[in-house]
Amino acid sequence: MLRDSSFRKGALVKTSIALISPLVLVASLASAKPMPLEAPDPGRGVIGVRVKVIPPAKMGSNSADAVYFVRIVEEGDRFGAESLIHSNYSKGQHVYLLNAKPGRYVAVGCDIDMGAGGGRGSVVFSKADIPQTEIEVQAGSIVFMGEIEAQSSTKTSQADEAQAHYLRLIAPTAANKGFMSRAMSGNYAYTSLFQSVARDEATATAFWGEAVEKHFKNEPEWRSRIAGTH
Repeated sequence: MLRDSSFRKGALVKTSIALISPLVLVASLASAKPMPLEAPDPGRGVIGVRVKVIPPAKMGSNSADAVYFVRIVEEGDRFGAESLIHSNYSKGQHVYLLNAKPGRYVAVGCDIDMGAGGGRGSVVFSKADIPQTEIEVQAGSIVFMGEIEAQSSTKTSQADEAQAHYLRLIAPTAANKGFMSRAMSGNYAYTSLFQSVARDEATATAFWGEAVEKHFKNEPEWRSRIAGTH
């Protein structure tokens, strides 16, 4: 009888551990701190940009949480580059490319969170709009690419050559699907046309001021770098 009782107690303890362990794991993950940012490289620069995407229904907007950049080496790279550079930090409605290698850059598309509807959306910029994003990064520089407002469209079949090219790179699984097929999979794809691009001094000052006060407040090296350069 004692042997049977001990067995049952042992089984109970094992069951309790099995039930508690996942809870401990979830708690550990929830309390885990985000990975620190890579330290600033004095030989490289920073790009900051904000992209607001207006949905096809023209109601409300979504802010990009990722932007796709191209570093221009050849003239044709603006509209037909075969490799993209993904932004490496975002906070609030701002997107950044930290430690960007010196050179000329354009933005060719972005990703947005679809919010309550769920899923992700990929947006590609037009051949006429891409040059409006062009900037030059120098060693140690902090460069504002702009505050962009873009009207999106589901009519990807009417994409221009740059949009069609970058749609295949950014959202290959969605590039050849119709809107309903993309919606069913939760992977949306849009073309867009810029409604406005603000790159004036006041907009840039407000952008970097928010970056210093809110987005890099726990990153002293980056905070100092941006505040000291801008």
